[in-house]
Amino acid sequence: MELKFYVNHKTRICRVLQGAVLDIGEWEDFVEVTGPEQDAFRAETKKAVDAGWKPAGRTSYARFMEVHGGEE
Repeated sequence: MELKFYVNHKTRICRVLQGAVLDIGEWEDFVEVTGPEQDAFRAETKKAVDAGWKPAGRTSYARFMEVHGGEE
């Protein structure tokens, strides 16, 4: 079975599925991407974490990037 890659730009969560059925309520903010796109997404998220963004913190990823520009 083919792997499918999904990312959530708001929460920065990545998921990989292989033949699973999606529960639309749980997945409404996820978008399907290619494997290389998911790798780039993870690299961007890691760069923000390395620069001080806290995924479980009060500041959203979008706001952090707006204020800090992802600079380390």
